[in-house]
Amino acid sequence: PGVRVGLHLPRSDDLVAAALAVMATGAAYVPLDPAYPADRVALYLEDSEAAVVVTTAALAPRLPPHGARVLPLDAPLPEGPDGPGPRPEDAAYVIYTHANVASFLAAMDRVVEPGGTWLAVTSLSFDISVLELFWTLSRGAHVVVQGDEERTSMAGEGGTAFSLFHCGNDDGEGRDKYRLLLESSRFA
Repeated sequence: PGVRVGLHLPRSDDLVAAALAVMATGAAYVPLDPAYPADRVALYLEDSEAAVVVTTAALAPRLPPHGARVLPLDAPLPEGPDGPGPRPEDAAYVIYTHANVASFLAAMDRVVEPGGTWLAVTSLSFDISVLELFWTLSRGAHVVVQGDEERTSMAGEGGTAFSLFHCGNDDGEGRDKYRLLLESSRFA
């Protein structure tokens, strides 16, 4: 409990399981996205003072120099002592992004019906991943994790040929603020 554990794993079910396992011990996970530049991963490792990094044997050599113990997920893991488990005051994760995720999740509880199926597309390094993965699972939803292969295969050599993801300009002014969203929806 209280230890920070780096997660240097590809987007997969293993990533979700590892994050849940870390939180179940009372430790906090630190997402170390393998797609991030090495200097950013090094900063996260140093600043978070992660004592352990969970990764794979293939990704371990890509980690920058650090003092953390490396646990390859695809190798036999050492047995550890049973701990007391998480307490309400324990940190669940350390993410280098925005605060107030608890308020956001409480608001989601007020406006979204539990259950259903969610597509998780966001890097674990962003707080919206907490919504996509853990809020949904704790509300009984089925979560489909979009793997790295699917994310990169959606774009061809010249970029994305077609996508069903839309962005709106709701912070614009006037009656045309949703024009781009509506035009792209008609095209889709």
